[in-house]
Amino acid sequence: MNIGISTKVAQQELGISSAELARRLYTSPQNVTHIRGTRNPTVQRVVDLANVFNLTIDEFIQKGIN
Repeated sequence: MNIGISTKVAQQELGISSAELARRLYTSPQNVTHIRGTRNPTVQRVVDLANVFNLTIDEFIQKGIN
């Protein structure tokens, strides 16, 4: 699982900026950059990201594989 690729692809598909993603996650844009570099995200972080992108966890993870 590559959380960075999943995040980048889903973000592009939704058409939102890193600043907007940060706002939706209640975090800073710097933390969004950190999330993209994380190799072992917490389960809660994956759930939060999937929810922001209105995807199931499985759909979100698949974006990093395809």
